[in-house]
Amino acid sequence: MNSESQILDGWDRLKHTFRDKCEKLSKFSPTIKLECEEPDLHRFYVNHKGRGGRAVLELTLDLGMSRVICEDRWSNRSKSVDIVVAKSNVIFANGGSAIILPQFVDQLLMQITRP
Repeated sequence: MNSESQILDGWDRLKHTFRDKCEKLSKFSPTIKLECEEPDLHRFYVNHKGRGGRAVLELTLDLGMSRVICEDRWSNRSKSVDIVVAKSNVIFANGGSAIILPQFVDQLLMQITRP
């Protein structure tokens, strides 16, 4: 079990990775224009300017349960994943599967940017 500060560190790294990847995608794509928004400490949105500027991905940190709730507003899907910080890795687990931070972000961005 991770401490609250470890979970918050993992959450911060998740937001940083999203910001970085969204900026790169937006810079190099003529059609994908993503912006990140942080309305409060435990919520993070990815907005797609090409889709009306609305939040297409909403992430919420449930600190008490050490999990992130991901709501894909573009395809109306929602899932919850456990967040685990192990040394320098941030891992997201759902049932019997797990994925590390960069691949987790790539997977979510692929969902919200596909035509």
